Amino acid sequence: MTIALGLGGIVFGFVLLWKGGDLLTENASKLATLMNVPELLIGLTVVAFGTSAPELVVAVYAAFQGNSDIVIGNVLGSNIANTLLILGISAFIAPIAFSNPIALKDLRLNWVTTLYLLGLIGGSIFLFGHGTIGKGIAGALLLGFVTFMLLIKPQKPNEESEVKNSLETHSSSRLMMFGGLMLGLIGLMVGGRVVVDSIKMLTAVLGLSEVFLSLFLIAIGTSLPELVTSVIATRKGRYELVIGNVLGSNMFNILLVLGISGWVADIQIRPSLYCDGLLMGGALLLLSVLLLITPKQILSRSKGIVLLATYITYIVAIFLRG
Repeated sequence: MTIALGLGGIVFGFVLLWKGGDLLTENASKLATLMNVPELLIGLTVVAFGTSAPELVVAVYAAFQGNSDIVIGNVLGSNIANTLLILGISAFIAPIAFSNPIALKDLRLNWVTTLYLLGLIGGSIFLFGHGTIGKGIAGALLLGFVTFMLLIKPQKPNEESEVKNSLETHSSSRLMMFGGLMLGLIGLMVGGRVVVDSIKMLTAVLGLSEVFLSLFLIAIGTSLPELVTSVIATRKGRYELVIGNVLGSNMFNILLVLGISGWVADIQIRPSLYCDGLLMGGALLLLSVLLLITPKQILSRSKGIVLLATYITYIVAIFLRG
């Protein structure tokens, strides 16, 4: 009976995620066009924040419960899944170009954010003998989040009068777009939560370890909004939304999710999970190398397969590790 409820919850959650992702992608694209804002910027802000909401909900809840493994494992596992699984699947569907200067800039910001986190935790281990995200590191992460938001401020439109007229003419359309965005975000958040709870129910019955649960199942569950949104955006040819969604979610997870969670309660990081943090950096390194070996920074189908194969290898490794 428990297994049946868990499977039913996963199916219901998938339906909410799929519809929410469809609404979010479609309305974010229309809003970007109407407001003369690059789709990549919409992906980095509105879409990334919305699809990172499940990670935030799960992490804060786990922090209140004093469950550090789920907090840090959820974020690290989600970022690894974003980089290897989601970009891998998206590239397998259609080639994705990172040639946009904003995309390359945000890839560099991903590197800065990742090294920033690893440096803060590594410093904690060096100074105190253990990795802890307390209020000091949490505050530093939240400060990094504010800096990130300032760095991605929108560019000034080229034709202000035309945009102004467009906004005035389509005020009712704007209201419908914002309504669609909100419905999409709600669908993603509720769907992600339903899937995660259902997966936890199943893993409790099956007796899997909590580390594996946090790094794989919960990470996959909370990354489903990013996955669904990216797949839908790829199928619709909205490749900049895919890039913005993944890169933005990675930075939101590190800076905002871990920042708020660490402010709620101290998060203890066991050595094995710090190694997973290094693997998160390794996933970003692999992506960067794959992009640099071609002049136009194209993530082709073959490169997507490499990313997917690497992710499968990682999952097998953490399963065997226990």
